[in-house]
Amino acid sequence: NRQYDFMAPQPPQLRSDTELLQWTRARRQTEAPPFRFLDLGRLAYLGQSQAVAEFGLGKSAVSRAQGIAAFVLWRSVYLVKQVSFRNRVLVLFDWIKGRVFGRDLTRF
Repeated sequence: NRQYDFMAPQPPQLRSDTELLQWTRARRQTEAPPFRFLDLGRLAYLGQSQAVAEFGLGKSAVSRAQGIAAFVLWRSVYLVKQVSFRNRVLVLFDWIKGRVFGRDLTRF
């Protein structure tokens, strides 16, 4: 027993040359371009403000770092990779809180 409004305006019709149709035509391609992996290096956090880093282009290592320098680099890359500014601030304050109070807050 629902009353439908048949006099409501109709949605606009898509033209045949719209970007959406061009995109769907392009998605129907059967061959994808060959995959090429670009190795930018590796970062690993080891704990207790220690990390290791190795940067390379292709199969050759360009630079290596360890200890505090790699730890600072790891933290800065981690912050930059956060999607939103809000997440960057929350992660930064969480690191500060962990440095000031320690990880285990049940001891207080």
